[in-house]
Amino acid sequence: MEQRQEDVTSAIGIVRADELTKSSARNPANALYGQIPGLTVLENSGTSWTTNPNLFIRGIGTTQNTAILILVDGFERPINTLSVDEIESIEVLKDAGALAMYGLRGANGVLLVTTKRGTGKGLSVSANYDRGMTKAFRTPEFLDAYGYAKAVNQARNNDGLTDLYSQPELDRYQSGSSPYLYPNVDWKKESLRDFGHSNKLNVTLQQQTNALRYLLYMNIDSENGIYGPVTETGNKTTQINNTTVNVRLNAEIDLTKTTRFSVKLASKIGEGTRPATTNEGDIFYNIYNTPAAAYPVKTYHNIWGGTQTYGNNNPVAQIGGIGYTTEGIRLFMTDLILEQNLDKVVKGLSIEAGLSYDNSFIYRDVRSNGYQYEQLTPILDPITKAVIDTIENKYGTNSATTFASSLTPYYHRATFFGNLKYSSAWEDNELKAILFVQQEEFKGNGQYTTYRRILGAGNLHYGKAGKYFVDATLAWGGTNLLPQADRFGFFPAVSVGWKLRNEDWLIDSKVFNDLKLRASWGITGNDQVTQNISDNRWQGSSGYYFGANNTGNAGNAEGRLASYPLSFETSIKSNIGIDAGILNLLDLSLDVFYDKRKGILTTTNGLYSQVLGVALPYSSTGVTSNKGFDLGLNLHQTIRDFSYHAGAQLSFVRNKIIEQNEVYRPFDYLKRTGKSIGQAFGLQAIGFFKDAADIAASPKQTFSAVSPGDIKYKDQDNNGFIDDYDQVAIGYSTNTPEIYYSGTLGVEYKGFGFNCVFQGISNYTVYLNTASIFIPLRSNTNISTFSNNAWTPATASTATLPRLSMSENLNNYRSNSIWLVDGSYLKLRTAEIYYNFPKPMLSKFKLKSAQLYVRGINLFSIDNIKVVDPESIGSSYPTMSSYNLGIKIGF
Repeated sequence: MEQRQEDVTSAIGIVRADELTKSSARNPANALYGQIPGLTVLENSGTSWTTNPNLFIRGIGTTQNTAILILVDGFERPINTLSVDEIESIEVLKDAGALAMYGLRGANGVLLVTTKRGTGKGLSVSANYDRGMTKAFRTPEFLDAYGYAKAVNQARNNDGLTDLYSQPELDRYQSGSSPYLYPNVDWKKESLRDFGHSNKLNVTLQQQTNALRYLLYMNIDSENGIYGPVTETGNKTTQINNTTVNVRLNAEIDLTKTTRFSVKLASKIGEGTRPATTNEGDIFYNIYNTPAAAYPVKTYHNIWGGTQTYGNNNPVAQIGGIGYTTEGIRLFMTDLILEQNLDKVVKGLSIEAGLSYDNSFIYRDVRSNGYQYEQLTPILDPITKAVIDTIENKYGTNSATTFASSLTPYYHRATFFGNLKYSSAWEDNELKAILFVQQEEFKGNGQYTTYRRILGAGNLHYGKAGKYFVDATLAWGGTNLLPQADRFGFFPAVSVGWKLRNEDWLIDSKVFNDLKLRASWGITGNDQVTQNISDNRWQGSSGYYFGANNTGNAGNAEGRLASYPLSFETSIKSNIGIDAGILNLLDLSLDVFYDKRKGILTTTNGLYSQVLGVALPYSSTGVTSNKGFDLGLNLHQTIRDFSYHAGAQLSFVRNKIIEQNEVYRPFDYLKRTGKSIGQAFGLQAIGFFKDAADIAASPKQTFSAVSPGDIKYKDQDNNGFIDDYDQVAIGYSTNTPEIYYSGTLGVEYKGFGFNCVFQGISNYTVYLNTASIFIPLRSNTNISTFSNNAWTPATASTATLPRLSMSENLNNYRSNSIWLVDGSYLKLRTAEIYYNFPKPMLSKFKLKSAQLYVRGINLFSIDNIKVVDPESIGSSYPTMSSYNLGIKIGF
């Protein structure tokens, strides 16, 4: 139900098109960093067209599914189905007063996306072209072949073994005199190029007449990745790339003076290519994990390099030598809404009905071929270590191209809604009411992918004298995700507002141009639980042996026991807020909230013995709490030809697990209950063992044999042994930060302007456990410069990392305070310099507006990780910086 902003009693944040379009982000979610208090946006690694940032509204309040509900024009849809320029506004609903209407879907928060509508009389046309260069934001640096070989020798010495590489061999790696037998391959340089590029074109036509308002929008967006040695086959390439076309028609037609019909038709059509059978994550894993000394890119026989140790994982061959995959999306979205004004029946009454239908599928065509690789092994003189011969072994075959295709994933979503609205005003009273019903169905391909939900809700809004406002909401909803007896629930809420600025004693204030207090309480739900767990499960077993010959026979075995009773999660939310405008310069919004979540699905391992011999059921008995505040400040002023705005946002959210059926733990410091969701636990490092005497005098560490240079841990329970019972809470949660903040700045003078957004997080812990980047050499992996400060006898007093080792070394490479580190950062998310051409100049060319701009995204970061992006610490396609030049024109 639409309300004037001054009448709103709930905690709602909003960002509008003019702020969103200051970013050249491809995914609208990536334009939301630091834009709305209470909305946490965390970037993920991966290409811009395959990944979404993590979105949280007021942190997380459950140990289960934390996904927020995203509604586009009132219907559930992924936000990445849109382009930035077709969005009019995005609202974040944060408290029960705003969320109760969504019943079983409101507990995690709701994002309301509204697309643009036709406005303005006459036909208007606008266009925007954006050309960008993309660059890996930060990738790790690895040791060259000589450094790797030296590190391997050091690690073997630490393990009590002899050198693997002799001095003459080290010299060959260092000099590059024998590049095929003693290669020195920079796999990043060989596999990647410095820059990718992107192109974006938006065209919008809109018009408003007496009976028709429409907007026709088209977006073409393409991006090429940063693979280097790609191959071309016809018009296809093994470069990772993607092109999408978004088309939208939003139209409103006045069928009569009291009847309005709205239609919204949208589609997203995309196609991209990548190497045939290997995704970007696997390719980057091999780029990062293959040592420079492993093998050459190609041997002197012009055959791909490789070894039996590393198989056919040559990253250059995986990019350019195995064929290509073509992948495309076809998504179609339709909204039909009919609204009838019933003033002739009851003044202020109207009825509305709508239907939405979405259909989406992804097709995949793979043209792949195998390739041969060769291992070259030098035979050395046992005395001089000179190369006297070479063993040449070939593996694999250069197979012919094969073709395979698939059509997956597929889904369709159908939603029907109807509502009855009433509005009335008399004297200084105002009353608005709505009754709302909705039914939706989602069907995907595969088992347990059908979701059906029904929702009925009512809201009553009353305002008195423009000062006092009350909203009361009651929703009822049901879901097929739960057993029939437990799938329905009621969700009430009440919120109030007091606009102090309109009181007689403040209405003439020269300090406050706005001042309002808000408060709300209510209940919302979350039904996102695993489907069909109330059934007894049967699953494949390892087989049964019986009969005269005791032969094995396949069969089924009892799986997880049925979970019953089950319920949806219930979130009890309280909120107090204040909105203020001061001296027509400063806008302030502050909300303090508390959320208690019940009915969270948990295991029952803490209730039943594992001796039962079968997987234990789940139980809807988990309880958490979530509390914190959202603060938003915006300073703005216009002085003749000069204007500026400066904003700051700060959110603090701390959650706690109250109940989760935790297994027995002998010491309180081991308990996860009472801690934050995702709280990091590990052993507390107190240094490194100095020598054998130090080891003998210290508590016995039980994970593996220890040597000088291994991590020494604190004996928390003082029993003389170091084991898993010595783990303690370290740092903060690894799921989501407690503190999320941002700062914005914009200035403009006579058409020249500048905008930027800084965004950061704090109270967040990252686990540095990525092979080769942080954990070196194990299982013949690589070693990065991160390990330069590893312990050696010479650096024992200054080392910050344990000794190098070729073994698994279960003592060092486990969760502990060395690998659990502060994940805080401050990033310059966007920066823009622009020029708006003056209207007298534009009129000569019959233009309405024109702007030229230069933008950057992800320009720098201040953090403690240094070697990689703190938001992307794994072996995956890196997060990207982009540099864009664009022009906007309005006719």
